[in-house]
Amino acid sequence: MADIAVGTVIFSRTSKLKNLLQSIENTSLEEVYVADNGHMTSEKEKIYEKSYKFNLHIIDVEYDSGLAYSRNRLVEEINQDFLFLVDNDMQIFPNIDILRQQLEADESIGGICGMLIENDQIKANCNDIFVENNTCKKDIRSQKPVEIITGHPFIEFDQIANAGLFRTECLSEYPWDPRFKIGYEHLDLSLRHKQESDWRFGVCPSVSIRHDISIDDDYSQFRDRTQKSRKKFIDKWGFDNIEVVHASGVGYINTYNTFFKSYPPHSNIRKAWYYFQREGIRSLIQRTLRHI
Repeated sequence: MADIAVGTVIFSRTSKLKNLLQSIENTSLEEVYVADNGHMTSEKEKIYEKSYKFNLHIIDVEYDSGLAYSRNRLVEEINQDFLFLVDNDMQIFPNIDILRQQLEADESIGGICGMLIENDQIKANCNDIFVENNTCKKDIRSQKPVEIITGHPFIEFDQIANAGLFRTECLSEYPWDPRFKIGYEHLDLSLRHKQESDWRFGVCPSVSIRHDISIDDDYSQFRDRTQKSRKKFIDKWGFDNIEVVHASGVGYINTYNTFFKSYPPHSNIRKAWYYFQREGIRSLIQRTLRHI
C-alpha cells in the first residue's frame, strides 16, 4: 500500500510504540512516520535504529509541542495520498485496505475510522455534534443509516475516532489547532468541519484497531492539562459548556433499539408503549403487576 503513510505521535510511551511497529510489520504498509516531541532516550534510539519491513521516518518535533502541532507536522512531511493516523498505544490489523477502498470509491469522504478494541470491548468512539443553548453537545439522537461502500458498511458521524484513514488533502485543508496540546483538539477539528467543510466522516465496522489505553504522564498532570484544553475549547468557540449527552451511545455503535425507538437506558414509558402496541392492555397489566 504505497499510497498510504502511517503516522503517530510519541512523547514517552516507548514500549507501546514497539507494539505498534510490530503490528505494522504484519501488514503491507510501506511508509511509517513518527513525530517525536519528547526527549530522546536510549530505548527510543534502539527502536528507531532497528531494521523493519517498512521505511521508518522519524520527525524531530520541538519538545512538548503537543499532539495537534505534531499531527500537523506528520501531514506536512508525508507524500502519500492517505494518512493512517493512530495513537502510539494502538495496534493495526492487516485488513485496513478496506478503508482505502471506501475512500477511493466515495470522494466526499475525508476520513474513516475503524472500531476500537479496548478492554475486551468493541467501541466506535463516534458521535454527532449539536450546539444548543450555547452548549456543545456530543450525542447520537437517531438510528444511523448504514451505507454499503465496496461491500462494507459505512456509518456517518460528525466526529470519529482518532484511529483511521484520512485523505491528506482533507488534513491539509483543515489542520489541527496547535494551541491544543492534549485533549479537545479532535473535537475542535470535527466542529470546524461540521460548520465549514463538505467533507464526510464515518466508521467502517469491518475494520478494527486494538487500543491499549495508557497515559504518558501521571494522571493528575494529564487531567490538569486536559482541563486546560477544555477551557481553551470553550473560550475559542464562545460556549458555556460541553456535554456528552449519551455516553453509551457515544462510546458504542448500534445500541439503538428499534423496538423501543431509543438508546438505552429505555424509559418505562417507552417500554410500556411498546408492549401495549405489541401485546395489548392485558399483557401490559400482567407485566406491570409482576414488578409490583
